[in-house]
Amino acid sequence: MTFRFVRDSSDSVYRFSLSSVTPGYLPAIGARILQGRDVADGDERGDRPMVVLSQTAARAFGFSGDAVGRELSSTLPGPLRARGRPRVIGVVSDIKYTGLAAETGPAIYLPWRELPAGHLFLAIRSDRDSAAFAPAVRSIVRSLDARIPAMPIKTLDDVVQRSVSDRRLNAMLGASVSLLAFAVAMVGLSASLMRVVSERRQELAIRAALGATPARAVQGIVGEGAVLAGAGVVLGSAGAVVVGRGLGALLHGVSPHDPVTIAGVAVFVGAASLVACYMPARRAARIDPLVLLRSE
Repeated sequence: MTFRFVRDSSDSVYRFSLSSVTPGYLPAIGARILQGRDVADGDERGDRPMVVLSQTAARAFGFSGDAVGRELSSTLPGPLRARGRPRVIGVVSDIKYTGLAAETGPAIYLPWRELPAGHLFLAIRSDRDSAAFAPAVRSIVRSLDARIPAMPIKTLDDVVQRSVSDRRLNAMLGASVSLLAFAVAMVGLSASLMRVVSERRQELAIRAALGATPARAVQGIVGEGAVLAGAGVVLGSAGAVVVGRGLGALLHGVSPHDPVTIAGVAVFVGAASLVACYMPARRAARIDPLVLLRSE
């Protein structure tokens, strides 16, 4: 159930979700009690409704400090309106019900017996696999009322995985394309250097004949490749920053312009590029200059 609340007759309009819960539901799904306490049996017998607010809801009502014991500036909809303004008994951390990427909206929780409406969900917190206690849960439900259908049991991990399945697929496709592009780039860089080495065989042989060590030959070729790789890394990093805005919808918990990620990828690509440069350089250093000069 949702309802709208206009704060202080201003332009600030909030849409709250109103949930009826039983004691222990919020800790069972992992919500942290930040202030006060959870709902308890007997709260429905008070002179007015007792509610628990989410962090966002507490801010929406203007509770900057301790909200416990304070009254809401609005009554709740439906049959609860006649009972007056609710009193806050606790504040819990925000919970997302519609996906990790969804914005966190304000939520109000009140005892189930105050407003027994909506769909029923049973939350169980356990350190065992769901398949181990599922038969026992179904047996208990049937013993309470045989007419209640046996609904499938899902773990919160399954729900989270399903909510991000489309993003994971897009991420896997993007990663596959990126790895393919990376492999093509490394092969192209190595092939370009091999061509350069092939065209400069006579020069390398003369340098070796005049006393240049193999290490100097390797250093010169790797240095040329490092210049090309460095230019590619700089241009690629700049391009990632420019096109990163379009990837924001595929990311969660990290910015498309995250400097640590960009720096890590740049270091990885740079290191791989140096390895790709080293292979043809090492091969050129092993060539006997006398054999090469005779062939020329």
